[in-house]
Amino acid sequence: MGRPARPPAAGRRGPRAARRRGLCGLGGVAPGGGGAEDAHGLDPTGHPGGTLSVPLLGEAAGWRLLSCLLERPRPGWQDEVAALAGEVGDASLASCAHRMAKEASEGSYLRVFGPGGSVSPREVAYRPDTDPAAVLARLAALHAAFDFRPASEDPIDHIAVELGFAGYLTLKRAWSVYQGEEEDATLAAEALTIFRREHLDPFAMAVSERLEKSELYLARIAPHLRAAVINPGKGGDGARSPG
Repeated sequence: MGRPARPPAAGRRGPRAARRRGLCGLGGVAPGGGGAEDAHGLDPTGHPGGTLSVPLLGEAAGWRLLSCLLERPRPGWQDEVAALAGEVGDASLASCAHRMAKEASEGSYLRVFGPGGSVSPREVAYRPDTDPAAVLARLAALHAAFDFRPASEDPIDHIAVELGFAGYLTLKRAWSVYQGEEEDATLAAEALTIFRREHLDPFAMAVSERLEKSELYLARIAPHLRAAVINPGKGGDGARSPG
């Protein structure tokens, strides 16, 4: 899923110019809207740097918890879920996570997300009109632009990996704000907007609709997944439930 203690510092890998070129190749960099404080989620009277943005950290934890819950249960997985649940501000999501951790099993997971399971966890399955190689290439380009290296057994278009990337970008944005790196924070925010519009939001909505019909523990996450990713007016380019 890729959960480093902190994102790589600006300039250590993937310089800004390369990241911006990567964004331009994936749909362009959105023009600036409000001021820098608005873009970074800070109070307009605040100053960049010095403190970590609590709202951004909470948002990152939420993405990471959703990602973890949609991974295959494994030794230590319940402990990881519990730790992340303690970081989110959404009491309903935290409660759901604790219940899922108690009910989960590898067998139940595989009956839903495994080969021949009732729900495909991969974005390419929901994009019948798009070349799978093109979808994977676009995801790989975004990962490379921000040096995201998911520590996961899953393919890069797996729902858990995509949610983990959303959390990574949000955490990177928070860290860049803390460091006073305004341009890096803006790039991370723009990348998340592009990624959600072109990949995560429509894909996750389709997955949530299918998970709701499951009788296993994964059905519990459906409303939380939908609430996290649905952004009215920002639909993607054609993700839908496979036939």
